[in-house]
Amino acid sequence: MKNFSLRKILYFFAGIFLVILLHYFGALSPVERALERAFNPFVSGFHASGIKLRAIYDRQTSGLDLTNENQTLQSQIEQLTVEVARLRTLEEENKSLREQLDFRNKEKRQLILVNIGSRAQAGDANQTITLDRGAADGLSAGLPVVSGAGLLIGKIVETKEHLSSACLVTSSRCQFAATVENQNKTIGLTKGELGLTIKMDFIPQTEIINPGDLVVTSGLEQNVPRGLVLGKIGQVQKLDKELWQTATIEPLVNLNDLVIASVVLP
Repeated sequence: MKNFSLRKILYFFAGIFLVILLHYFGALSPVERALERAFNPFVSGFHASGIKLRAIYDRQTSGLDLTNENQTLQSQIEQLTVEVARLRTLEEENKSLREQLDFRNKEKRQLILVNIGSRAQAGDANQTITLDRGAADGLSAGLPVVSGAGLLIGKIVETKEHLSSACLVTSSRCQFAATVENQNKTIGLTKGELGLTIKMDFIPQTEIINPGDLVVTSGLEQNVPRGLVLGKIGQVQKLDKELWQTATIEPLVNLNDLVIASVVLP
């Protein structure tokens, strides 16, 4: 039995040797060509399928790489956007602080720096801002609130211990005794109108005022010093047979952009 197995092995290797020898001398060329023609479609199909699978894999891999790269870039863009916004806010605050300091040094006024918090603009009469200082800091109702450059933006109407509420100059509840910086120093009373502009009433018909004239506080009002700028005359309404004429004043500061202000102490 063992000799039989050995003979089979010898026959097997002898057969392989014979096939190699015949191949070497070209005796198997017709058979090899026939087999090549027979199996070539299958080999070509497997080869084409392999190329397609490789292309699909490459596309998917490339797509995943692009997705990951886009996500990374989007995250970086968001971080840069936040950083730019933060730097712009700091720049605006620094600019406002410099203006506040310049105004205080130039005018020799006693100021209290305040941060502007929430804004209530549900209606004209409620057009107010909240300040982060209050009675404990020396604030009281009636004190004027100015921007960094000293432009009048409102008046304190209510104080709590550490908070205050101020009406804006464009609010109908915010009134000031004012003077037009013309030849006659025309006086009148200002009041906010529609939350957009300021209206100046009780101007005698005999007074000559023109668009572009500067309007400032007159100093006739308690706790409000003279010379705080309200704005410039926009339009003048003068009717015949009327005792008074009126004027529209355009504020010189954007009240929606303010984040820091000062309260002028008496």
